[in-house]
Amino acid sequence: MNKKMILYDLDGTLWDSSKQVAESWTESIKRVAPETGIVITEDFMHRAMGKVMDEIKKMMPKEAFEGKIYNGVKTIHKVYDNNGLVVRTTELTMENDESYGTTKLFALSAPIIDTLRNGKILWVDEIDHGLHYDLLVAIIRLFHSSETNPHNAQLIINT
Repeated sequence: MNKKMILYDLDGTLWDSSKQVAESWTESIKRVAPETGIVITEDFMHRAMGKVMDEIKKMMPKEAFEGKIYNGVKTIHKVYDNNGLVVRTTELTMENDESYGTTKLFALSAPIIDTLRNGKILWVDEIDHGLHYDLLVAIIRLFHSSETNPHNAQLIINT
């Protein structure tokens, strides 16, 4: 299957989607944190336009995300002594302790796997923001490999 597509991001030029995006975000928050009662307004979306997600998250009420995004996911890290030997491990929470790049990679991993397994198309906005260059190259290589992408899935990104 040969898929060809050109996507132009004309939001705000030909069409203003802030109302629809605000409604979508409000619905998502209702599903994740209904007890907060948070409603995203069209005005908020206008102020958020052009900002990256970590900046937008800072604009949101804290209760919209706290304890909800990674639902207690923890990572285990080895702690080394001065000789390079492992002396213990330490547990970190995904939400509070891990870097933005780690949390972004974690969040992208399930959609990437699903897309590759099922021959889908995955759209990722500002994929390079927060990800190390080598990780970005590795993700792109997954989609260029017939071994890891036997169903011709596509990754559509912008930077």
